[in-house]
Amino acid sequence: MIGVVLVSHSKALALGVRELVLQMTGPDFPVVVAAGVGDDFAEIGTDAVHVAEMLKPFCAGEGAVVLMDLGSAVLSAQTALDLLEFDDISHDNIRICSAPFVEAAVAASVQANAGGDLDSVVREAMGALAPKQDQVGDAEAPAAAPQAMAAAGEALSFETEIRNPHGLHARPAANLVRTASGFAAEATISNLSNGRGPAPARSLTSVALVQAKKGDRVRFEIRGADAEAAKAALEKLASEHFGEDVTAPEPAPPAAAPGAAGASVGASEGVAVGPVMRLDAARPALPEAGPAGTPAEERAKLDRAVAAIAGELGAAAKHDATGIFAAQLLVLEDPAMLEPIAARIDAGEAAVAAWQAEIAKLADAYAEMEDPYLQARAADIRDIALRVARAIVGAKGAQRIAPEPSAILLVDELLPSEASACDPAHVLGILARVGSPTAHAAIIARTLGIPMVIGGAVDEGTLPGKTVALDGGTGELVIEPSPEIAAEFAARRAAAEERAAAFAAAKDEPAETRDGHRIEVFANVGNAADAAAARDNGAEGVGLLRTEFVYLPFDETPSEDEQADLLESVIAAAPKGPVVVRTLDVGADKPLAFLEQAAEANPFLGVRGIRLSFRNPEFFASNLRAILRAGRDAEVWIMFPMIADPEEMRRGRAAVVAAHEALESAGVAHAWPVKIGMMVEVPAAALTLERFVDAADFFSIGTNDLTQYVMAAERGNAALTDLQDAMHPAVLRAVRRICESAGERHVAVCGDAASDPAAAAALVGAGVHGLSVRPNRAPEVKAMLRGVSAADLKAALDAGLEADTAAELRARFAALAKP
Repeated sequence: MIGVVLVSHSKALALGVRELVLQMTGPDFPVVVAAGVGDDFAEIGTDAVHVAEMLKPFCAGEGAVVLMDLGSAVLSAQTALDLLEFDDISHDNIRICSAPFVEAAVAASVQANAGGDLDSVVREAMGALAPKQDQVGDAEAPAAAPQAMAAAGEALSFETEIRNPHGLHARPAANLVRTASGFAAEATISNLSNGRGPAPARSLTSVALVQAKKGDRVRFEIRGADAEAAKAALEKLASEHFGEDVTAPEPAPPAAAPGAAGASVGASEGVAVGPVMRLDAARPALPEAGPAGTPAEERAKLDRAVAAIAGELGAAAKHDATGIFAAQLLVLEDPAMLEPIAARIDAGEAAVAAWQAEIAKLADAYAEMEDPYLQARAADIRDIALRVARAIVGAKGAQRIAPEPSAILLVDELLPSEASACDPAHVLGILARVGSPTAHAAIIARTLGIPMVIGGAVDEGTLPGKTVALDGGTGELVIEPSPEIAAEFAARRAAAEERAAAFAAAKDEPAETRDGHRIEVFANVGNAADAAAARDNGAEGVGLLRTEFVYLPFDETPSEDEQADLLESVIAAAPKGPVVVRTLDVGADKPLAFLEQAAEANPFLGVRGIRLSFRNPEFFASNLRAILRAGRDAEVWIMFPMIADPEEMRRGRAAVVAAHEALESAGVAHAWPVKIGMMVEVPAAALTLERFVDAADFFSIGTNDLTQYVMAAERGNAALTDLQDAMHPAVLRAVRRICESAGERHVAVCGDAASDPAAAAALVGAGVHGLSVRPNRAPEVKAMLRGVSAADLKAALDAGLEADTAAELRARFAALAKP
C-alpha cells in the first residue's frame, strides 16, 4: 500500500493531521510523521536526516507521497532524497507533492487506503483543495469530473428506517458525523416520525437533537459538488446501521437479588447505605477565574482548553471499545456548540462563563429528551463541561473526590484516575452504570475499601438525591430501602467490621500453615498512601508497586528526578521487606497522557507493558535509573510486565544493567545489586517458563491478564464476567505448571485473585511461595492461611482440576478457606 509521510515544522501539528487521517482510514494505514527538531523532535523546525530515516521503509515497499507544511520543509524533503541517494537507496517510488498539507493528507490517504497507485494518490492530493474552493467560492473551481454531479441547489436524497436498539445515540451518531464530514457536500438529516430537523449531519449535537429512535424514519438530503459520492457513502453507512450490529442480542444480565433494583454485579466488597450523588457534583469547586480579558484573550483561553481536553479524549478513545470518548471528542469539535460560545465571548463575557452557560443549555436539552438513553448522555456533556472549565481557569493536579456530606457516587463508567481520587472517608460507595469487576478502576476501589456495584436500575436522571443500599460482595442494590432493609444492610456492615477487627488484631503474625509452610503475604500498591496502608495492615513487603499509577497526574513526561522523588516517597512508606517495582504497565485501559500510543484495534493484545517501554527507550532508561535511585536504602526488586519470550527478558535485564552503569559512572547513589524478574501473564511465557529461568531471578503471576488471555475474555467486558474468574480450572492448571517449571526460583501471585481467600487457598495449593494482596486484605488472607494445611490445599486442587467450571472449584475452596 502507498504510504503518506508528513513533513512539518511542528510535531504537534503533524500528529494532529495523522490522527485525522487515521480516523478516515482506520488505525493500520501507513502514515508517518517526520516533524520537529531537537530532543524528542519537540522544537519547531525540520530535520532532513530524520525525514530520510522515515522514508527508508517506503523505499523498499510500494512507495509514499511526501507532504510538507512550509517552504523550508520542502528543502528538508528534497535533501532527504539526496541523502537516500548518497546511501545508494533507490527512491523512484517516493513523490514530493506541493499539495495543501491537511486536505491533501486526508485525500491522498483515503485514495491510497482504497488501493490506489502512486499516480492516482498524487492526483487526489493535488486536487484536494478543490472542494474547499468550491464551497468557499474564492477560487475558480476545477473542471467537473466525468461522473454525474448534483448542482449546488439541487438535493439528492434517500430515506431509511432506524433499526439501532437505542436509535442514533452517541456511537452511531459519531459514525454519521465522521462520514458526512468527509465530503464537501452539505448533508442534512430530518426525522420524519417526529418532525424534527433538518439538521446538519456534520454536527453531533444537531444529530442528537433530531432524537432518531428505533423505528423512526429519517430522510437525508445532500447538496454540493461531491453529492453523489457523499450520498453513496451515507447510504452504505445507513445500510450497515451506522456501524452498529443490530442483530446481536444484548448480553443477558445476571440475576437480580430478591427485592433488588434490576440486575447488578458486585465489584468491590463492602456494604453501604446513603444518599446518591453524581460524581461530577462531588468534585471540588472551580478556582476563581479572575477578571475577563479582551475577547481575543478569552478566545485563546477557550481554544487552549478545548485543545487540551480534546487531546486527552483522543488518547482515551484509542483504548475505549465503547466509543464514548470518541463521541465526546466530536462534541468538542461541534460548530453548533462552539459558535454561540464564541459569540458570547465576543460580546465581552469571560471564556469560562460563556462555556458553562452554553454547555449547560446543551446538557439540559439532552436531559429533556424523550428517549431515556439520550437523556443519560446529559452526564457525558456535564463531564466534558467540567473538564474544559477546569482547563480554562488553569486548575492543575489530581482532584480529591470527597463529597460533603458523605455519599454514594453515581458514575457512567468509573475511570482508574477517578477511582484513585476517591476519598474512602467520604465516598460511602460507588454505583457505576457500566464496567467490569476485573477492570482497573474496580481493583482500585477494592484497594481503597470502597464498596462498588455495577449495573442495576441506574437512572442518572432521577437517582441522585435518593437513598440506596448496596452490597459490593453480592451485587445487591436496593433503591429507597425500607427501614427494615436498611437495618439489615447496616447489620451486614457491622458484622464485616467486627470480622476485620479480629483479623487486624493478629495482622503481624506470620502466615504459616498448620503443617509448617511459610507463605509470604505482600501488598499491591500504587502510591504512598497504599504503601502506608500495607505497612499498617501487616503486609511483609510490597509484591507489586504499580509505577503507572504514580505517574497518572502527569500531563508531560516527568523528569528522572521527579520520578525518583515520587517512587522514594512510596518506598519510604512501605513495609520493611522487599519492594517489587514493576516498570510501566500502560496501554489498553491504563493510558498515560505523556506517552504517545497509536490507535489499535485490540489494545489488550497490542503495544503495552514492556513493548511500550522498548519503543520509548529514553523514558525507559530514565525510569530504570529513577527506580534504582529511589530504592538505594531499601531491598528493591525490578519486574517487567507483558514478557512473552526470553529475549525480551534478556533485553530488559540488559537495560537495568545499563542504568546501573550510568549511575555508577556519574557517582549517583543507588540500589545495587537488585533482583530482576518478570510478570507471568502471557500464555507463551506460562507454557515455556523453563526457558526463562536463566534470565529471570523471580516470577510473579498476574492472574488478571493471564485469565483474560487464557479464557479469551477481555477483562473490561462486563458481558464476560463469568469467564473472568482466575479459579477456572484452565487458569489454575497454568499456575501449577508455572510453579513446577520455575525450579528454585521464587514464584508469587500479584493479581487480584490473591486477595480472595478462596482463590488464595487454591493458588497456594498450586505451589506459589507468596501472595501480593490489596493492603486491606492482608490480615484476612494471613488469618486464612494460618488455619489451613498446605497439603490439604494441594490435594484439594489436584482433585478440583478435574472440574469443568470455576464455580465448582470456588465452592470447594470456599469451604476450606474460612479464616
